[in-house]
Amino acid sequence: MIPLAQIVPARKAGGPRSTDLVPFRFREIGGDILLTNEWGDWIFVTKAELGSLARGEVAPGSPLFERLAERSFLRSRLEVG
Repeated sequence: MIPLAQIVPARKAGGPRSTDLVPFRFREIGGDILLTNEWGDWIFVTKAELGSLARGEVAPGSPLFERLAERSFLRSRLEVG
């Protein structure tokens, strides 16, 4: 497993959107990062995207934000039925 510190440079983490993330695990596979959540949903992101995610720099409406929402990685966009 790759440590998050190797992907995300050490600096102030978090942002207004970082609290919107559901708990997830990650693992490097073939140069990309596989994210999985508690419901079994998964998504591949790049190391740069994971860095943006960890720093709270993913803007609402951005392609990454929408991909995360579609895969149930954002609390504000969970479909509870």
